[in-house]
Amino acid sequence: YGLNINRHIDERRDIIKSTEKATDYLQLLYETYGNWTTALAAYNCGTGRINKAIKKSGGSKDYWTIAEHLPTETKKYIPRFIAAMYLLNYYYHHNLNPIQMSDDMRYTSTVKIFNKTDLKQLSEDLEIDYKLVRLLNPVYVKDHIPNPEEDDYYTLTLPDHKMIAYIDKYNSDGYLVY
Repeated sequence: YGLNINRHIDERRDIIKSTEKATDYLQLLYETYGNWTTALAAYNCGTGRINKAIKKSGGSKDYWTIAEHLPTETKKYIPRFIAAMYLLNYYYHHNLNPIQMSDDMRYTSTVKIFNKTDLKQLSEDLEIDYKLVRLLNPVYVKDHIPNPEEDDYYTLTLPDHKMIAYIDKYNSDGYLVY
């Protein structure tokens, strides 16, 4: 689906890009099978397995009809997915209280990066916990943002309150993107 994966970056770890690609793929699966449960099952075990299960069940695309012909993991995946969706919507009926993310995770800004950037040095310079920098920028496989190709860029996400310090410190020509 066009996500870049190499020794420096893994865009599958980019929450925005990977979510967009996952939803594109799920939409394709929904258009193929005509219902969301079968689409989710195909996302889990692959279209080949789903197509075989459809054939074994006489051509039905209904998940509950084909489930007996699917791998155990996929048979568990759909009920677990439904349970997770239920809890997301009705947690308060069960006295569950979601944990709020820290402000450093909730309030962030992203800037375009046009040069190689050492993430450890950046965390020291800006007095940001290195683990937080890595958590906010999971796409980078190594301890740095690599040099982008000509006319291209990467992105760096930091807590809002540190972005101005970053721009001041690095005299950045970067452009804020969100």
